[in-house]
Amino acid sequence: MDSDVVSVSEWLALLQAIKRLTGAARALAPADLVAPGTAPGAIDTAELQTRADQAENRLRQALTALRQPAAGEAALLGALHSA
Repeated sequence: MDSDVVSVSEWLALLQAIKRLTGAARALAPADLVAPGTAPGAIDTAELQTRADQAENRLRQALTALRQPAAGEAALLGALHSA
């Protein structure tokens, strides 16, 4: 038999194994997502504030850049307004 071909019985056995595996699984708990040695639910508010401030500054810079036309666009807009 070709090594790339899976028989129906092999396929069904695989599906049953997957069903057993997923059936025995549990939902993630907050403690599952915490690095070892840190308390679950602990939030570094200073670090979070720094990240939020950086994100706000980047958004403000992007908005400012979008509101200011480039040199070529300013010339085109000036020509349109004077026409």
